[in-house]
Amino acid sequence: MVARILASCPQQSLSLEDYYRQVCPQILDLLHIQDKLTAHQFQRVATTALLTMARERPQLAVKYLLRPMLAPLLQCWDMAELAMEDLPAGTVLVKEAELSRCVEDVFKVYVVGNEPSDMLLESLQPSLGVIFSLYCFTKQNVSHLRSPCQEILLWVLEKSEREVALSTLEGFAGLGRTMQFLHPLCQFQVAAGGGAMITVKETISDEEEALYQKVSSEQWQMEQLVDLLTHCQKSGLAGDFFICCLKVRGHSLLAARTGARVQEVPCIPRGLTFTCLMVPCRMWGGYWKKGDVPLKSLGKEPLQV
Repeated sequence: MVARILASCPQQSLSLEDYYRQVCPQILDLLHIQDKLTAHQFQRVATTALLTMARERPQLAVKYLLRPMLAPLLQCWDMAELAMEDLPAGTVLVKEAELSRCVEDVFKVYVVGNEPSDMLLESLQPSLGVIFSLYCFTKQNVSHLRSPCQEILLWVLEKSEREVALSTLEGFAGLGRTMQFLHPLCQFQVAAGGGAMITVKETISDEEEALYQKVSSEQWQMEQLVDLLTHCQKSGLAGDFFICCLKVRGHSLLAARTGARVQEVPCIPRGLTFTCLMVPCRMWGGYWKKGDVPLKSLGKEPLQV
């Protein structure tokens, strides 16, 4: 009842948009109540009101509720690149409390609220790359953000149409679709409270070191993508994605044999070549296991699938 009242514009308001402009920040504040006795009730009211507004006035809900809620994840991309380059390395762009609150809000609204409308799923798409980057970062250390990040990603993959889910996975893997990950001038950094913060990355002048870090990061992301897919066995999504990987690999091999131009066929990341073998072995318990062959022993040449 309270959520229904909040979602309804009173007659004395100047306009519907003016009402949303005033009440939406207060609804978001309800998600952050810390009192143990009342927090759950307030959060349920806020989530229900937000989802009701999203159903009835999607454009206004995106503008005054969802975009402000997701802002910390996209803040680095919203900054002018020249302005960011002028900042010294280590400058904090998104504080730990701000990033933690953002991830927790997304979990409460999308996963706990569990109303997978096309509008809600689409509203989260621009942030998925950053959430996946944060998830990969949390797998390197102990962090309370790991579980909500994982649940958000799995929820999106489960609730999306199969083609959209596969396109999202391809984006995570660097195939076809362009995915907006954390800004290249930024980095996640371990924070004192067990969370993470976003800071300006130190510029690496050594090209070989920069390349090594880039390849290592991509390889780590591919490993975490496979770990994420181990939770998608029942839906068949992992198997469908494995077939997509094989198709892309087949296109790459065909292009190499026929001398086709690179831009005519999809390019497969080196880490994903390894992933093509990791996926079925992790999914269906094949003879080869992830731990059997160290990544370093793969050498410079990619495995042939």
